[in-house]
Amino acid sequence: IAFPILIIQLIAATLLAYYLLLNGKEAALELPDLLPEDQRMVGRLFLRELNGVFKTLLSANFDIAAYNALVGVIVFSLIGVPFSAVWAIAAAFLSLIRFFGPWLIFVPLSASLFLTNDFLKGFLTLLFGIALLEYIPEYILRPRISEGSSPVNTALAFLSYVSPILALGLMGIIVGPFVYGLLIAAYRTAQHYSQKETHGN
Repeated sequence: IAFPILIIQLIAATLLAYYLLLNGKEAALELPDLLPEDQRMVGRLFLRELNGVFKTLLSANFDIAAYNALVGVIVFSLIGVPFSAVWAIAAAFLSLIRFFGPWLIFVPLSASLFLTNDFLKGFLTLLFGIALLEYIPEYILRPRISEGSSPVNTALAFLSYVSPILALGLMGIIVGPFVYGLLIAAYRTAQHYSQKETHGN
């Protein structure tokens, strides 16, 4: 697949995910009312768990990715890095996967600028990459965005993005977190009622 096609798929996946996040919540909140009365509490607990997990796997990650794309384009363009938009999109994509991150873009990019004796651009790329693409999103923005979210094991979060991408391509960015989110929420809901029954007995 040509690189421009991959970029288009990535943008389409991001827009679709945001649409589902913004417009799917209202409909989801009404779903428990469609269940039999004795099952509505289970439905509400499941949706509460699902909302927390989705906020961890989707909302926070996509917000950070959007920030990195916007800031990356501005920073790389001002520094004068060639193909600034491409590098910014790549940095945003890598920021979705917690084991990776934008540093996989700006560190090699900085190194390549140093090797071509463009020391000022290399230094600025490294400096602003660390400050604006790593420190601010991870240590200032993410804790605030993630308020009210449910903790998800880092390895599971990694698998929820990487394994579907390997199987489905870039559209796996959406499918993977949604499927993993549903499974984690279902497991936590079942675990809650199992513990409740154990303590009740």
